[in-house]
Amino acid sequence: MWMQQQQNNLREKDDENFYYEELSEEDYKQTFYCAIKPAIYVAKIFGFFPINISSKQVHEIKFKWIHFRTLISLSLIVCCTMTAGFALKAQTEQLSAANIVGVLFFSICTIIAISFFRISMRFRYLMMSWVKVEKKFLSEKYTMPADKWKLRTKISIFTFIFFCCSFSEHFFYLGAEIYKLTFEIRHCNITDFDLFELFTRKQHKFVLDNIPYEYNNVIGAIVEYLNFSYTFFWNYLDLFIMLLSIGLSDLLQKISHRMECLQTVRLDENIWAELRLDHVSVSELIKIVNEEFGFIFMLACLNDSYFILIQMLNITTSLPFILSIIYFWYSLIYLVIRSVLMVSYASDVYENARKPIEVIRMIPADQWNNELERFFNQIKFHSNALSGKKFFIITKTLLFSMAGVLVTYELVLLQVDGKTVTWQDLIDCDSRT
Repeated sequence: MWMQQQQNNLREKDDENFYYEELSEEDYKQTFYCAIKPAIYVAKIFGFFPINISSKQVHEIKFKWIHFRTLISLSLIVCCTMTAGFALKAQTEQLSAANIVGVLFFSICTIIAISFFRISMRFRYLMMSWVKVEKKFLSEKYTMPADKWKLRTKISIFTFIFFCCSFSEHFFYLGAEIYKLTFEIRHCNITDFDLFELFTRKQHKFVLDNIPYEYNNVIGAIVEYLNFSYTFFWNYLDLFIMLLSIGLSDLLQKISHRMECLQTVRLDENIWAELRLDHVSVSELIKIVNEEFGFIFMLACLNDSYFILIQMLNITTSLPFILSIIYFWYSLIYLVIRSVLMVSYASDVYENARKPIEVIRMIPADQWNNELERFFNQIKFHSNALSGKKFFIITKTLLFSMAGVLVTYELVLLQVDGKTVTWQDLIDCDSRT
C-alpha cells in the first residue's frame, strides 16, 4: 500500500509539471521514445526495465511495484548481490587487481541493476521531458534531408550490431571454457559425465557450494541464465549511454542544420530568439539527463577502464589454449571499440551543442542583433556536455585521459601480475567434484 501510494505521488508530481498533448502516429514514429523501444524490449527479457511501454504515448508508461516484471527485476538484483558475496567468500588468495575480477564484475552488475531499477521508476518522467522538447523539432522547419525514420533506423541498426558483438564476446568466452573443459575430460580420463553439469559445476562452483539445494539441471539452467543476464547488464550500460547520446545529438544537429540553411538570409530577432530558446530547451534536457544518469556515466567509464586493463594483462600472459588467446584478443578489441564509441557518442553532445558558434561567426557584422549576441554568449559560456556526477564532463579529451591512465596502470600490473600459465596450472584432476 505504501509503495503504491509513493508511485501515485510520483505520477501526480510529474503530471503537475507537464501539459501533455498526445502524439500523432506520424510524430510518434519520429520520436526517440519509439526509436529505443526495441532496445528496452530486449532488456526486459533479461530483467531490466520492469515497465510497461506498450502504449505509443509516453504519459502512459507504467511502473508498478506489484507486478511480475518488478518481481523478476528485484529477484535478479538479490541474486546478483548474493553472487558477488559468494565470489568474495570463495576468494582464498590475497586480493589483487587480477584475481578480484569476478568479485568486481558481479558487484558492478549489482550496481548497474539497481541503477536501472531506479531509472525504471523515473523513466516516465524522463520520456515526458524528452518528448516535450522533441515535439518542437518534429515540424517541417527542423526536418533534415532524408530525415524520415532516420533516428529510428540509426538506433535500430546500431542496437542490432551492438547486441551481435556483445553476445559474440560471451559466446567466445563459453567456447574457450568448453574447449578447456574437454581438454580436462581427456587428460583426467573422465568417462562418466554430463557435459552441461560438469561445465556448470566448474564455472559456478562458488555459487553451487553456497545454495541449500542439491544440483540438478534445472538449477544449472537457472544459474546459467542468471550469469547470462549479468553479462547483459554489464554490456547494456554502454549501449544505453550511446543511445541517449545519439538522441540528444540528433536534436542539436537539427538546430545546426536549420541555422546553416538560414545563414545566407537576413533574419530578424524573432527567428534568432526562437533558435536560441530551442537550444535552451535542449540544454535543459541535457541537464535532466545528467541529473538522472550522471552516476551511470561515471560507472561506465570506471568499468570500461578496469576491464580493458585486465584484458590487456590477459593478452600479455602466455596461455596454453589457442581458443583462450582468441577470446582474450577479441574481448580486448571489443572492449576498446565499445569504450571509444561510448565516449565518442557522448562527446558528440558537447560538440554538437557548440556547433552553432561556427555558423554565427560566418554572419556579417551588420546582421548582428541582441538576440544573436545572446545566443552566441549562451553557447560560448555554457558547457552543454554529459557529465559523470560533475566530477568530469565527457568530451573527446576524456579518451586521451583514459588511455594515459590505462598505460600507467598496465605497466604496474605487468610487473606485479605478469606471468606464464601452463595447462597444468589450469587443469586439476583432483579438484573435480
